[in-house]
Amino acid sequence: MPITTIIFDIGNVILHFDYLRAARRFAEVTGLPLETIEKHFYFSELERLYSKGKLSSDGFFDALKRELGFTVDFDTFATIWNDIFWLNHSVEELIKALKGKYRLAAITNTTDLHFRYWLENFPVLRLIETFFPSHETGLRKPDPELFHLALKQLKARPEETVFVDDMEENAQAAQALGIRTVHYRSTEELKSEFEKLGIILESKKLHEGAR
Repeated sequence: MPITTIIFDIGNVILHFDYLRAARRFAEVTGLPLETIEKHFYFSELERLYSKGKLSSDGFFDALKRELGFTVDFDTFATIWNDIFWLNHSVEELIKALKGKYRLAAITNTTDLHFRYWLENFPVLRLIETFFPSHETGLRKPDPELFHLALKQLKARPEETVFVDDMEENAQAAQALGIRTVHYRSTEELKSEFEKLGIILESKKLHEGAR
């Protein structure tokens, strides 16, 4: 069956990121050890609740302040929290080549602050028609329910859908539902996999974008 729908992950596919950039800055401004910042800001139940929309941005910030006792203001926190992303230009050009030929969507584990920052600062995301961010759906990859939700809302059959993610466990979760999947490692490999799936690419645009 021909592919009609392509669903992208965002982090480390469309946008590169390095959370340690922010963790180091938080450690500097709060005086807390880097290990403490990593544990509480990025690998805690608080972060999971925030990324599933169970906590607001203010609520997440206030809970961290109570737990760790730092005095950084919210604006400083938000600026540092968001300053970890940069554009993957090769995937941007690929999305431009796909736009208008396929229905484009995104499934991503993220937070309210990050998602709003993306939309404001990375115009390529405006080419994507439908988003399924964890903080709005209340579901995080690799939960199968998130993929079921996306297929239902997009009115897409699994066999006509491709999902691209940099994490193999997420790709495997989608594949288990019959969705075609690509484990993203490089854009050249992604283009090759797309071609195997019969996805039409505008080679001229991609070539010009790589200059």
